[in-house]
Amino acid sequence: MAVELLLEQEELKAENHFQLNKALIEIMQYDKLKSSKSFAQLRKSGSSFVAPAFVILAQKTNCCDTTVQIGFTASKKIGNAIKRALARRRLKAALNEINPQLLENLNSYQLNIIARHKALDVDFEKLVFYFSKTLKNIQKNSQNNAKKD
Repeated sequence: MAVELLLEQEELKAENHFQLNKALIEIMQYDKLKSSKSFAQLRKSGSSFVAPAFVILAQKTNCCDTTVQIGFTASKKIGNAIKRALARRRLKAALNEINPQLLENLNSYQLNIIARHKALDVDFEKLVFYFSKTLKNIQKNSQNNAKKD
């Protein structure tokens, strides 16, 4: 009886966790930046914003896209495949922790988030802070460019 009750509680916890993750995914609406051509275009003409754990290349698209497109990159300088995958996963998790309003303000942008070696070592809270600070800088830069035009 007690074992069945514990199993039922664990199933409820897992189901609640799944529902929470599903809700977070629905809140954080961004598309993946997939094509090599898009990454090359960002490298060529995107603006760079530097943080201690990553670099963000950002460019406003001419398209009437309503979502932001994000790609994650980790070069071999980071380490072997396991370390590169860990760096990308940490960056994705930190991006999911920030306020969704920050990403909504960057609609019709393409972002390439390039991991630096510190992405493996820095505290997760600092990583989230770096993301929010850098995304705010991108917004300020876009507003300044809009005023100049």
